[in-house]
Amino acid sequence: MALFGILSSIPVLVDRYPRWTALAATRRLAGEINRIKRDAGITHQAYRIRFETGGSVAYGVERLENCGQPSGEVIRRGSLIDDARSREYALLSAELGARWNIPGLVEQFCYDPLNGGENARIGQAAVGFGVMPVNDLADRPDRIALYSFALGRWIKP
Repeated sequence: MALFGILSSIPVLVDRYPRWTALAATRRLAGEINRIKRDAGITHQAYRIRFETGGSVAYGVERLENCGQPSGEVIRRGSLIDDARSREYALLSAELGARWNIPGLVEQFCYDPLNGGENARIGQAAVGFGVMPVNDLADRPDRIALYSFALGRWIKP
C-alpha cells in the first residue's frame, strides 16, 4: 500500500517541480530587491537590478547617482536559478505578460532612497517580475511565478 502511494505521487511531483523552482527564483529575487533597498538607504545612492537580454534569469546590480542614469558601476552579478538549470527558465517580457493579462512586468528595477522606485516616478503604480519554465511559455501560464510590488514615495500625512 505504501509503495502504491509513493509511485502515484511521482507524476504530481514531476508536474509541479518546475513551478516550485520558479517560485524559489522569485523568492531569491525578493531577497535581492530588499538588499538593493537596504544598500540604497545605507549608501544614499540609487541601485538598479537589470536582467540580461533574451529573458535570461541572470542579472547585474548597478550603483548609480540617480535612476535617471542609463548605466552605472556593476557591483555584483547573479542568477535567480543555478547555472546548470538557468537556461530552462526565462524572465517574462512585458509583451507576454500583456498577452496573459499580467500588467506591469519589467526587466529592470531602479530604487533611489530619496525618490523611491523609478517606476513610481514615471506613473506606473505597481511593477513585477515573472519567471517560468521555457518549455511552458506557450501553453502553461499556471506555472508562472510572479513577484509584484507597489512602489512609491514616502508621503507624510
